Amino acid sequence: MSTTVTNLPRDLVEEIVSRVPLKAMRAVRLTSKTFYTLSKSQSFTKLHISKEASLDVKQFFSNKFYILFKKIKKHHQGMGVLR
Repeated sequence: MSTTVTNLPRDLVEEIVSRVPLKAMRAVRLTSKTFYTLSKSQSFTKLHISKEASLDVKQFFSNKFYILFKKIKKHHQGMGVLR
């Protein structure tokens, strides 16, 4: 017996599909009726939005840290402290 998406628990399918970037969700919705219906559900929408928001915050902080690190490194190299 092969496992298909319809055989998986709904919460597992929600978790898997919620990891798809928002820009790609239209393509996922067009893949099957199951994905289309899931993407229109309120619980999935909340889960997907929370994951997107979390990802944005992580990217923001990692970018800020990288920029700060580059500025500190450049500042110290200019002073002849680090090479």
